[in-house]
Amino acid sequence: MYYSYFDKHALLCFRELLVSVRFDEPGWQWSGCFLPEHLGDTQVKMRNYISGAVSMIRVEVQNADVSISDERIIGNPHGNSGTSLILLSDDDTGFMPYRIDNFSKERLRIYQQRCENFETIIHSYTSCPYAWDEPCYVHRLIVEVAGERFIGSYALDDVKEHRHVYLPSTSEKPERTLLVSVHAEGATKVLSIIDSSYHILNDEKGSPVPRSKEKRKHDQKQETSVDYSERISVSLPSIGISIVNAYPQVYQKGIP
Repeated sequence: MYYSYFDKHALLCFRELLVSVRFDEPGWQWSGCFLPEHLGDTQVKMRNYISGAVSMIRVEVQNADVSISDERIIGNPHGNSGTSLILLSDDDTGFMPYRIDNFSKERLRIYQQRCENFETIIHSYTSCPYAWDEPCYVHRLIVEVAGERFIGSYALDDVKEHRHVYLPSTSEKPERTLLVSVHAEGATKVLSIIDSSYHILNDEKGSPVPRSKEKRKHDQKQETSVDYSERISVSLPSIGISIVNAYPQVYQKGIP
């Protein structure tokens, strides 16, 4: 089997007609598997257990009887050598097909089914881009409240609202109900876990953006105190603020 390598040398390991790769540097673990006989391109994810870094690698599988940089790999006289060419490169797009949004005060533990060793912790009110650790395994994500209980198993490509998850009260926390749903934002599928004790979903059908309950009460109070003839409601999932100094400054670069 032919393969190309990029800046970081890659080692290849074969298991059950599948291929894994890893960087030949300290701390890097073997990636998820891909099928060497399936032509096309895919992504695989590699983790570094020392630094915690995650790297996405683009894998392209071609028939070896193709021209690459005007150099031809010669196969049999009929032009079909039966050999696959594996091209590895850094995925500079930074794209991951999924994202997990944690709109709760819980610390969530997620991992792909049958891949419990490749866990990710999502802290309260944070988001995490996600890609499958084993592309050839079942595409289901296990979600748990870290150290407490199982929440559910979810197919991230299935856009829908899931059953609410009830968490009983403990000596440290009151009872909670988590709203779980999957929605699409462009090419990205987003799994949202929302604590209904603090948030509600927008009234608009299909809107995944949570709103604070205190904000909702304030809006209702304003509506009852003023008789509006028309009302416009705008929902902003995020907002950017730029701060500019009022005093202009000119920077000059010295010339030696």
